[in-house]
Amino acid sequence: LANANFLSASNTPIMEAMVRVPATPNQSYSTSLIWLGLAEARNSVANAATEPLSNAAYFRVVDGNPWEAVTFSRGKGTISQLDITAKNNRFIKLRIEVSSSTVNFVANDKIVAIHSTTTPVGLMQPVMNVGSTGTGGKHIFDIHRVRFWWNPFTSQSVPN
Repeated sequence: LANANFLSASNTPIMEAMVRVPATPNQSYSTSLIWLGLAEARNSVANAATEPLSNAAYFRVVDGNPWEAVTFSRGKGTISQLDITAKNNRFIKLRIEVSSSTVNFVANDKIVAIHSTTTPVGLMQPVMNVGSTGTGGKHIFDIHRVRFWWNPFTSQSVPN
């Protein structure tokens, strides 16, 4: 690998995180955006309220609505609404598996979305951002652990 911090879809990058959005966040905010997944390095921005719109695969929560699965490739995107409540005080295991032809979104070991028309290209890295507008700047998102690996390992070969 030229740079192990940035992987292409041909390396089959996989990111997994245990996350929780509190039902009653310790913050007064009017809008919020939480996203975590894999994105091109150039998508890393200083403004956490801005999500990547090119070469990325990630889960997101907008304003406390249910989780969504998102992919972008060459400026075109696919968004899947998931039947997963975000603000429920429970940790959820979210995993993204990227290959050259598909992106699998997995929640608590079950595939919840598959995207094949906007598979990211380019070098990606794990990214997590929380952005909000309002007052406070306090607790709105918990992360228990984050794991990142790539081919030849598969989700079946990594212990839970």
